[in-house]
Amino acid sequence: MPWPDTLAAKLISGFIARRFDMDAITIRRFDPPMGAMPFFNNSATPDMRKFELQQFAGPLLKFLTDLAVPLEDGAKDDEALDELVTEMSTENSPSSKMVAAIDKYYRFQDEG
Repeated sequence: MPWPDTLAAKLISGFIARRFDMDAITIRRFDPPMGAMPFFNNSATPDMRKFELQQFAGPLLKFLTDLAVPLEDGAKDDEALDELVTEMSTENSPSSKMVAAIDKYYRFQDEG
């Protein structure tokens, strides 16, 4: 199942594509599992994996902040980071779950 056709998905896949020299459209179309994504260290211990995922997720959320994507009412950026890392931690989980986690905390222009 492909990523949703939303601004959030396009920004996130674009960030990943630029950071790892990948194709954003391919990421969105094929929705690879987290374990196949370049930021996921399959051989790391759970604690080390969480640390490494935080090192990727933090700059991703900062990118959204730099673009002036506002937080949803009552949302906190540390909660957004925790939820994003939690969603990214499951090896066989679809990568599109990152979009759902971020969309829960950030309000994008294309939302109703």
